[in-house]
Amino acid sequence: MSPMAQTMLATLAAASTAYAGSIADIEHVVLFMQENRAFDHYFGTMAGVRGFKDPNTKNWKQMVNGSLSNVTDSLLPWYLNAEGGSWNEATQCMSAGDNGWDTNHDALNADLNNNWALGNTPWSIGYYTRKDLPNHFAIAEGWTVGDMGKSLGRTCPLDARLLTSV
Repeated sequence: MSPMAQTMLATLAAASTAYAGSIADIEHVVLFMQENRAFDHYFGTMAGVRGFKDPNTKNWKQMVNGSLSNVTDSLLPWYLNAEGGSWNEATQCMSAGDNGWDTNHDALNADLNNNWALGNTPWSIGYYTRKDLPNHFAIAEGWTVGDMGKSLGRTCPLDARLLTSV
């Protein structure tokens, strides 16, 4: 386990023994932001988030053409480590897709939201599970998770929003 994960888990354990008081009792606020992966990549299967298991979220098929498959014309969100083995062997060096404005808006496809596999990459709609990312899940489940902080384009608007909202 990495030193950062150990520190976060130790902090999580300490926080679980805290008592309920008032907002005046808060001494520190920790903001952690991770970028260059979609929220659903990491936490789309986590309970309590607006991800793949949310009954209010439509599971949308993504268009596919002969350049990706001759077997089907659509792709649903798929498990990135479907081949099995160690997650880092299977997914460590995969492409996460492009975060650029043009690529993401091509994937959005005039608000039909159905061109991610062709307009970006098929990996853009893949996901991990708790088994693949146990430290991420352990930390996320002990804290408030912001599952709606989106910017369809470059990362810098989210960075600015995080830093200016403090």
